[in-house]
Order: sequence, then structure tokens, then C-alpha cells
Amino acid sequence: MDQAACKMRRKDRLFHARRTVAKRPQIDISLRAAIGNVRKPTSDILACKCYLDDPWPDVLQYSLDSRNFVEDVYRVDLRGGFKNKDDKEARELVYKRIAAGAAFLRDLAYTAWIDSAKPVPLVKPIDEPQNPENPRYNPAAGSAPAPDHSH
Repeated sequence: MDQAACKMRRKDRLFHARRTVAKRPQIDISLRAAIGNVRKPTSDILACKCYLDDPWPDVLQYSLDSRNFVEDVYRVDLRGGFKNKDDKEARELVYKRIAAGAAFLRDLAYTAWIDSAKPVPLVKPIDEPQNPENPRYNPAAGSAPAPDHSH
């Protein structure tokens, strides 16, 4: 991308949001079509569109919750449960973990989609992270911390 295109894109902070929102009806149609192809144990994962106000604590909580299943995975694996397609406990564990992962990924994607339509506040040149005049600029890092857009 040349310099002029790069500058123009930086000025147009809604570039991504317009393209994402413009494709939304097509995504919804594809999602509804996909629901029909999902087996019953995981079909409920597509039912909710849940916005995450602050995704980072949810990422940490998902990781903490997932570790509670490590012993179950090892136990089922040691007795050969994953080799037997008719093993009820193994099947249930796989369905539940896939459903949990897919639901969490759905929530992250939905949150990113909604947030991408929000305008990003303009950053004053002095506050640009790569500007050596920025009061928070760290010469060793070659930048300052990114501006906080959460307000």
C-alpha cells in the first residue's frame, strides 16, 4: 500500500466498519443456513448473539473454566474412550467442549463485529505512539503505549 493510500485509510476510521456492516445480511443468511447443517448437540451454540462488554476478563475466565476439564480428558483418553465412537462419556465431553469453544468464539466474533462499527476517536499528532515528542514515548521501545480509546 503506497503512502497516499495509507494516509487516506488512516483518516477514514470507519473504513472497516462500513464494509463489515454492509456484508451483515449475507452473514446472517449464511449463519441461518449453517444452523440446519449442525447436529442437535451443538445447534444451540448459534442461538444467542452475546455482546461482551470487556472481552479480556471473559478470555481469562474461559481459560480458567476450560482447565477444569483437563483431568476428564486424560481419564477418558487413558481408558480409550476417544477411540470408541459409542462411548457416551467421551462423546458428551467432546460435544460440550466444542459447544463451549464455539459459543465463546461466536461471542468474541460478534463483539468484534459490533465494535468495528464504532468510530475510533481521532488521535492528536502529539499522542501518536510513534511520535518522539509524545510525553510517554520510550526511546528504547521506539514508541509510546497506544492511546486509550475506552472512554
